[in-house]
Amino acid sequence: VCMAIGRRIACQVDGLAFPAHFMACYRDAAGVWLLDPFAGVVVEYVAAEGHLSQLLGRAVQLPPAAWAPVSAQALALRILHNLR
Repeated sequence: VCMAIGRRIACQVDGLAFPAHFMACYRDAAGVWLLDPFAGVVVEYVAAEGHLSQLLGRAVQLPPAAWAPVSAQALALRILHNLR
């Protein structure tokens, strides 16, 4: 939904498939912003690992690959896995 709203208002919003949590990423001239639609917060890029660690109750270190936008197919598969 977050990504669809971004497209509707002509903003680039990408999905990021972090470990055990999905967030959206919005980039503009002021910087990079992480949108956590499940917690209802905006998280600064540098605070992502701390935010996820707090949510999951364990230390999280994000590899560089975690910052790659997810494709529509990968997003659909993740949703189906969660439903299963």
